[in-house]
Amino acid sequence: MAKKRKSENSGLDEVEKTMYTTFCGAANSLSQLYTQAQHQQKLAFLAGERHGLEKLYQWILRGQESGSRTTTLPDIFSYLQERQPSLCQRNLMYPVTSPELRSLYFPVPATCPCVPEIG
Repeated sequence: MAKKRKSENSGLDEVEKTMYTTFCGAANSLSQLYTQAQHQQKLAFLAGERHGLEKLYQWILRGQESGSRTTTLPDIFSYLQERQPSLCQRNLMYPVTSPELRSLYFPVPATCPCVPEIG
């Protein structure tokens, strides 16, 4: 009788081992898929960022070639706001807490919706 129980236990151990191996393989595959997706997302973000910067650069060059005045930060804000109005709604600008720093780094009118108000 003891032999029979031993063979039943070894059968269960084999099933558990197979299930564990299968689970580990699935978990590793899922982890690898997630890592690849994160990498692709980063590449897509960088490509979009590069594309946006290239378009901004071309716009600045066209302005200089047409003989307009030097492009200022408010001009760039206006251009970006025209191209992507949701940027202001999402408030993607880094908040500047000091009014002195705000005027130094963001010399735009106080009514510009891209620059958050200091409260």
